[in-house]
Amino acid sequence: MHKLNRVPNIQDLQSFNPLCKAILWDMDGTIMETEALHIKSTQQLLEQNHKSVPLLATEIENICYGQTDPKILQALQSKKLLENMSLEEFIKQKNTLIGKLLYNTPTATIFNNEVGEFIKLAAKNGIKQVIVTSSEKDITIIFLKFLELIDYFEFIMTREDTLENKPSPLPYTTAMKKLGLQPENVFIFEDSTLGLEAALNSLAPYCKAEWYVNQLSR
Repeated sequence: MHKLNRVPNIQDLQSFNPLCKAILWDMDGTIMETEALHIKSTQQLLEQNHKSVPLLATEIENICYGQTDPKILQALQSKKLLENMSLEEFIKQKNTLIGKLLYNTPTATIFNNEVGEFIKLAAKNGIKQVIVTSSEKDITIIFLKFLELIDYFEFIMTREDTLENKPSPLPYTTAMKKLGLQPENVFIFEDSTLGLEAALNSLAPYCKAEWYVNQLSR
């Protein structure tokens, strides 16, 4: 396992793992810093549905950070917020708000162009790439299209595609099986504790998970 403080290059990748044939990418916080968009859209949704929101911005951030939409909605409803809203409606409205926020957000504040260049270079060198995220497919596609990167990935694995999500290793092991590759042929980029746990467990005993720190996606 390596904790990186810069965007790697192909030579770095080959030195880390000469057998690498594919890269499995986490999305939020790794390729793109999306947490602020998720938090802001949740705050706006609460403001639209409640005359007064009995939560501070820091409380909303704590509820949202690193969590899936089902867990966020569950946490909000436990506080008597959005009680009559279904998960499907919550996701639909939140994604609509994210789309509006996205196109009014300077790209440089949420995306490091060096990450995009590395993705393109990896593809040019014949390395297959896959997104493995706990977010929903619709919003993941919106992000990748916004970055003009969607065509560089073989497929996208989201929380809808497996019975278990991170920190379970199932999303990563499923992606490997779909690619027809063994753990020793795979390189994983992650930025969170839960994601790293999923990556490490999916690669055990062959451990080449990479913790890709948040700052690189900014």
